[in-house]
Amino acid sequence: MNRIFAVPQIVRFLLVGVLNTAMGFAVFAVAAFLTQGNIAISLASNIVVGIFFNFLTYGLGVFNSLGKVQFLKFVLAYLSLYFINYTALSFLRGHGLNIYLAQLINIVYLAPLSYLIFNRLVFVRRAGNVHVSRS
Repeated sequence: MNRIFAVPQIVRFLLVGVLNTAMGFAVFAVAAFLTQGNIAISLASNIVVGIFFNFLTYGLGVFNSLGKVQFLKFVLAYLSLYFINYTALSFLRGHGLNIYLAQLINIVYLAPLSYLIFNRLVFVRRAGNVHVSRS
């Protein structure tokens, strides 16, 4: 595990982000197909899976922190990202884009935004804190 953390954090975030994006888009696409394009249900399905899967992958693979406090912050951050995504997706759909293309467009700005939120607000390190938090 220590060798993983020799790779710069932003590179780890991008690599884990590709995995998480693929997983999230797959969940979103299946839900959109099954609900005939219902934005709320499609995004909610993505969020439920994403909260647990992405917390583990980002927490372990990128930020090396999996505490209870981080989980609560992660849930709040994810819900905030959900509402941003929902608003933008509804706007793009209202202007004629299909739901899949609209979501791919949203991913472009949500990825860097999520990194900033996770890095600065969720997985905040205090001086000397270098191991997995259990708080």
